[in-house]
Amino acid sequence: MQTCRCVRQGTLVLMLSIRQLRYALAVWSEGTFVRAAKKVHISQPAISEQVSQLETQIGFELFRRTGRGVQVTDLGRAFLVEAEEVYRAMQRLGEIANLLHGTQDEVFSIGISSGVMPYVLPEIVRALSTLEVKLRLDIATTTTREIHRKLRDDSLDIGITVETNPLTLPRELVSERVASDRMVLTVPRGHRFAHRKSVDLKEVADEPLIMNELSVGYSDVVLSMFSNLGLKTNIKAACDNFEAIFALVGADVGIAIVPLLSTVNKRTGIVSLPLKPLRRVYVTLLCRAGKMPAGPQVYATAIRDRLIAAGRL
Repeated sequence: MQTCRCVRQGTLVLMLSIRQLRYALAVWSEGTFVRAAKKVHISQPAISEQVSQLETQIGFELFRRTGRGVQVTDLGRAFLVEAEEVYRAMQRLGEIANLLHGTQDEVFSIGISSGVMPYVLPEIVRALSTLEVKLRLDIATTTTREIHRKLRDDSLDIGITVETNPLTLPRELVSERVASDRMVLTVPRGHRFAHRKSVDLKEVADEPLIMNELSVGYSDVVLSMFSNLGLKTNIKAACDNFEAIFALVGADVGIAIVPLLSTVNKRTGIVSLPLKPLRRVYVTLLCRAGKMPAGPQVYATAIRDRLIAAGRL
């Protein structure tokens, strides 16, 4: 739907298309027309034309084209800051209109990293079962990096992941600890550690290690465990989900260090062992900075409160 907003300056009336604002904001956030076109799923010439039409309407350039992308102008920056507020307000207004007409179910979307899904999902169901607000629930089990991306793109309302290093957490997102866990060693049942009561991390350094996605979330925790003791790692493989990790461990390809919560539904033939020194790890709830619409906010608060009340913090 093409939604417009009239802006009067003196005797000049501008009809600003919400689509044009969306495209201009995409170019601003992505830094190039090519990446912005991919983000909004149109061709690069089409987005360039729409932004040019907008610049013609408002009477000044939003961007200067450079060999490395685009650079926002001073006037463009001032305009786009206001445009972002207008765009989000128009989106909310459209959602409210659809809900009042009964033409669209409001959706609450959650991204959950595979390492915490077995524990988190039942708690989410319990948290939402008694709420009077009824939204359609969309759940995606995916990687931490993909959850970050989808939260930034407004494709998710909340994400639930293993803790992320604050230095690598996107600045548009905020996180809160909602549960805690401990890291354990998983090995094949025939492994030399399998019958031990616990294993010292120093004994693991030379073992082939199966990891989750590198440089974010859970892998940051694992790598820091080794680096804090001055140890190097022998990474055999990196997977994007824990089912694949456990499959490789069960096939005796390597061992893995994982949150205890992730082993709830682990494959048979795998043994979980306490590690020394103990390393606690936190489950975090992520969302975009700023206020949520009323319905999703009720769901997010209920899930947060339920996870914290589970008593693992």
